[in-house]
Amino acid sequence: ANALMQYRVFDIDAGGTDIRDNKRDALLLFIGRCVRMFSYGALTVVLMTYLQGLGLSEGAIGSLLTAILLGDLGVSLWLTSRADQLGRKRCLMVGAFLKVFGGGMFAVVDDKNSWMLFPAGVIGVISSTGGEIGPFLPIEQAALTQAMKRVEPATLFAWYNSLGYISQAFGALCCGWIVALLQSFGWTHHASLRLMVAIYGVLGAVMAACYHLLSPAIECTPALTPTPTAAGTPTTQPPPHSLAAA
Repeated sequence: ANALMQYRVFDIDAGGTDIRDNKRDALLLFIGRCVRMFSYGALTVVLMTYLQGLGLSEGAIGSLLTAILLGDLGVSLWLTSRADQLGRKRCLMVGAFLKVFGGGMFAVVDDKNSWMLFPAGVIGVISSTGGEIGPFLPIEQAALTQAMKRVEPATLFAWYNSLGYISQAFGALCCGWIVALLQSFGWTHHASLRLMVAIYGVLGAVMAACYHLLSPAIECTPALTPTPTAAGTPTTQPPPHSLAAA
C-alpha cells in the first residue's frame, strides 16, 4: 500500500474530488484482480490431476479443455461487448457468479456423473491454464481508467498487471503447500485436490462481494458526445473510457 501511495496510484492529495471519490472503487477492483489471479494460479496446479482422478481419459480431458476455452470465449465476448449497456458492475458480478458455478460444479462431480463437467465448463468460468480468462480484464481496465482519471495509465496498469501476476504465482505456491499439508493430516490425494477446486469457487464469491461494493462511478456515461465533421454534420463518439471506444 505504501508503494502504491508513493507512486501516486491512489493519491488523494492532488486536489479535486475525482481521485478521492473513486479511490475505494480502484482498491476494490485491485482486490478483485488479485483474488481472481490467486485462484487461477491455484487451480492450474491441480486441475489436470483432479480430472484424471475422476476417471477421464486423455481424450476426454482434451475435449473438456477445448469446451472450456470455447465456452469462456463466448461468455467473455458476450458480457464484455455489452458491459457499457448492461452495466459494468452487473457484468463483473455475473462473471464472478459464473466462476462460483464452475468451481462448485467441478468440486461436487464424481466419476459417476463426470459428463456434468462439460456443461459446467462451458457455462462457468474455469481457468484451465492459470491465465486471465472471463469478462473481467477489459471491464476492470475500462473502469480503472475512468475511476483514476488523474493517474498515468501506464503506472496504473503496471501495478494492475504486476500485482495480478504476483497473486497468480502465490496462488500456485499456496496450493502446493495446502495439498501437502492436508495429505500429511491423512487426507487422500483426490480429496485434497477436490478441496482446492472448491476453494476456487469460494474465491469467486469473494470477487462478487468486492464487485457488489463498487459505486456507480465506474459505469460508462450513457450519453454520447457530439462532434462536428468537416461537412458540418454532427456525429457522435462513445465516451473515452467506454469499451466501445477501445
